[in-house]
Amino acid sequence: MNVTNMNANTDAFKIATMTFAQACLLILEEAPNTGNLTYAKSYARAGFHMTSAREINNQATRILINITHWRGTTATIVRTALKRIERETNNY
Repeated sequence: MNVTNMNANTDAFKIATMTFAQACLLILEEAPNTGNLTYAKSYARAGFHMTSAREINNQATRILINITHWRGTTATIVRTALKRIERETNNY
């Protein structure tokens, strides 16, 4: 297995297992303080301790709207994980 496949497998595992709180923490730690990311960080800070599926779904939507211009590997992982979380919590 080459390094590219190994990284893709690792990223897929991170996306599949990331919790909402972990995604929020990554946003708070790694997203720059520019533009809409400032709002995303505020939503992530507020959402960090949320436990209700409905609250998490709403907060994930708000965060996704504000991280559209964040780039990089971490951004892609967080964005994809939040979309998964949003789908999983959509029925509540």
